[in-house]
Amino acid sequence: MTCSEFQNHFSDYHDSLGDPAFMAAASAHLDGCPECRRYRGVVEQGVEVLRSLPYPSVGDDFLLRLKHRIYHLEDGPALRRREMAGSATTTTTAFAIAALIAVAAWSPVLTLAPEVVLDPIVVTRPEPRVIGIRPASPRALLVQLAREEAMVHRGLWDDPLLLTRYSPLTAGRTRSASAMRQADLE
Repeated sequence: MTCSEFQNHFSDYHDSLGDPAFMAAASAHLDGCPECRRYRGVVEQGVEVLRSLPYPSVGDDFLLRLKHRIYHLEDGPALRRREMAGSATTTTTAFAIAALIAVAAWSPVLTLAPEVVLDPIVVTRPEPRVIGIRPASPRALLVQLAREEAMVHRGLWDDPLLLTRYSPLTAGRTRSASAMRQADLE
């Protein structure tokens, strides 16, 4: 007999409830094992301390609460099985929904894409080069830069038509400047 077997069944040995073969094996183990003898001594001292204490006082409803607790302990496995069945159904449903969403999301990828055939672009000759345009002189560049800076300081960003004038979304639908100013004043 091992120490863990002895300690697992110690209450049967201590209360003399084990079969004779077990009792003989436990006694033989106890004779040769100092750790298990110490274990038995600690348990026996604890029992003596408990017996020396006064009996606890219990309330009038103790017996009803004890029966209620025992009832729940006996019904616990059945309730857990019912809860497990419910959670298994919920888990299965969640996996089924996830699978459907995955199939719906991947369905465009799974279908064959249509083959697009474009006519080839044939270049017969290179585009003509523009000849004769000279780069601007440094003085012309400074004048242009000064104009742009003055435009910014005059309120380039205050122009109500700035964004609509150059936006491809509003091409052909821009309002006049006077209509914009009237809308701003209202």
